Amino acid sequence: MIVGRGALCVSDVSRATAFYGALGSRPVVQSPGLAVLELRGGTHLVLFEAKDDHPRGPVRSFGLLVGDALTFRAEMARRGVVVGPAWDDGSSRRGFEMTDPDGHVVSVTSAATV
Repeated sequence: MIVGRGALCVSDVSRATAFYGALGSRPVVQSPGLAVLELRGGTHLVLFEAKDDHPRGPVRSFGLLVGDALTFRAEMARRGVVVGPAWDDGSSRRGFEMTDPDGHVVSVTSAATV
């Protein structure tokens, strides 16, 4: 199975676009209530402006794979992103959680194939 797109509802599309852009995504489409960002491998992250009829609150099932999670964590902390403690499972998997501007908790994990 290949994931081609993920979506998040956000309170401020411009702010969320800047946050995910700083993580290395590339803007594909930008408009006042919508942005499409391209992640590595062509997967798209769609950011929608949250409307009153959409449930609000953080998503806890969103994750990113990076080459070295601990180096990436240090960089995010340097940039002022709220990061959680690092973890290491004793093999090649390391990771942490960080919080985006809307309170979405993003799990970041090292992947040998990235």
